[in-house]
Amino acid sequence: CCSAPLNVFTFQEGTVPTIEDFETMIGFTLNDAKINGNSIEFSNKNYVIETSKFEENLNLVSIYSQAKVLENGVFGNCENILSAEFPALTDVGRDVMNGCYQMTSFIAPNLSTYVNRAMGVTSETNSGQAGQAFLANTGLTTYTLETTYVPDAAFGSCDNLISLYFPNATALAQQVATECTNLTTVSAPLATSLGNAIFLNCTSLTNINFPSVQTLGDSVFRSCTSLAIIDLPQAVTLGNTVFQNCYSATTYNLPIATTFGIGVFINNTSLVSITLPSALNMGADSFFGCNSMTTVSLPEVLSIGDNSFNGATSLTSINLPKVTNLGSTPFADGTFLGITGNTIAFTLKSGLEIDQDVIDLVANNTVTLTLV
Repeated sequence: CCSAPLNVFTFQEGTVPTIEDFETMIGFTLNDAKINGNSIEFSNKNYVIETSKFEENLNLVSIYSQAKVLENGVFGNCENILSAEFPALTDVGRDVMNGCYQMTSFIAPNLSTYVNRAMGVTSETNSGQAGQAFLANTGLTTYTLETTYVPDAAFGSCDNLISLYFPNATALAQQVATECTNLTTVSAPLATSLGNAIFLNCTSLTNINFPSVQTLGDSVFRSCTSLAIIDLPQAVTLGNTVFQNCYSATTYNLPIATTFGIGVFINNTSLVSITLPSALNMGADSFFGCNSMTTVSLPEVLSIGDNSFNGATSLTSINLPKVTNLGSTPFADGTFLGITGNTIAFTLKSGLEIDQDVIDLVANNTVTLTLV
């Protein structure tokens, strides 16, 4: 029957702050404000709510505001907030809702950028420090963020989050959802780059949707111990330890990936077979500790770093038809260290300089060597 008031703050039963109290808290005059039951309504449309203005206000239960900017910690530790709606919001600072443990609804359809306003109310957008865990430690279980860029640590330690959806994001910065231990599902269909440690220690993550990603930073999925299927059809460059300690990973689809950093697959103890059809370079420790892996095929790889198969104790088939460097030297580089007593079919480049790693592998196993 009627439109929502421009700004509404709702309180628990008990003492309701006066309009004068509000003016002191938010730092400007509430023209035409009125108290309506347990709510206060006011008509300001374009304003900034300054840093920490409502911090630890235990009376707040629900919020509706036309605020365009929420600065750092505005509602920090407002433990009784259940819902918040900001139809005009475009910018948020750090820790805006940090500690709002009961909040299950946060609506901001126009949120477009994050800001880090260290002082005052005037600052340009800062994507490096911005938006750090603005929803940390809330009761939210699902969230959709429609920005094109997701900044550093935006959802770090959001313990209750189960799913995240970034429909318009083309880039995710660093540590976006680090330590979100209940997160199971993430989707960013347009993203082309993922920064460092975005999902580090997201131990419940099982479903990822990144069909457009081309570049992955370091440790993106490190210690995502529940992630079994990894499908990144457009990935080209992978940083260091991207999948380290992904103990449940059994399937990788990386059809056009060419460059792999150090320790990309360390301790993938459920991995049995892997083919990387386009890989050209593998960093050191690539498959270190992959003790269930029986088959590895790297048909285009030219170089492999030290300790690449160290501890891959179940290997029975190794396909390296173009490799010119096994480790950093012709001497023992730990490439096949710990592999003993196996019957191994090994395809290797003809004319490769005698390498001590190959000599050691042959000495410790029954090897059928095919030179191509």
